[in-house]
Amino acid sequence: MSISTPAASDPGIAVPSAGELAELGHAVADMKRQVAALEARVIAASPPTPIVPDLDRIMDLTAELFPGPAVLRRDFDPDFPNDQWLVMEVEATGTVREILDREIDWHRRLDSLDSTIANQFRLCVFPK
Repeated sequence: MSISTPAASDPGIAVPSAGELAELGHAVADMKRQVAALEARVIAASPPTPIVPDLDRIMDLTAELFPGPAVLRRDFDPDFPNDQWLVMEVEATGTVREILDREIDWHRRLDSLDSTIANQFRLCVFPK
């Protein structure tokens, strides 16, 4: 089976001009801006992720394993704005193996605190 592509000179095919292509490009860019604005409105209207009752214990656990500044922020999946979670951002020193072991320990211990909330958290480690 062969597939043929019509020639640009085929009267049944309309080849857009450079101006039309530029106009389509602007229209696509406008649509992307509209989608981004709608997504921002959905996020703003979404109910916030509830603060977990064990937040103090989670912060203590984090400070124990990753001494230094820890930042807790809310994040979401841009493709699914209602899919939100809390991100714990920390800095870590040590070898790659040591940092990885502490990351694994953090997740294990978070799960042992309350397995129902463990999936609401993400850990983001910045090696120093």
